Amino acid sequence: MRIPDRRPTAVEWIAFAVALIVGIGVAAYFGNLIAAVGVGLALLIAGIGLTYSRR
Repeated sequence: MRIPDRRPTAVEWIAFAVALIVGIGVAAYFGNLIAAVGVGLALLIAGIGLTYSRR
């Protein structure tokens, strides 16, 4: 199992927050709560990847 070995930069945090807000907003606008949850989970998984170094 990999261990997180770096902290995301401020730019990465901002981009992640914007993607989360826009993704859930678009899904909620179309009235699909399941899609909003799916977008949230996908972005959460992507966000976890930010804590691992790029090699």
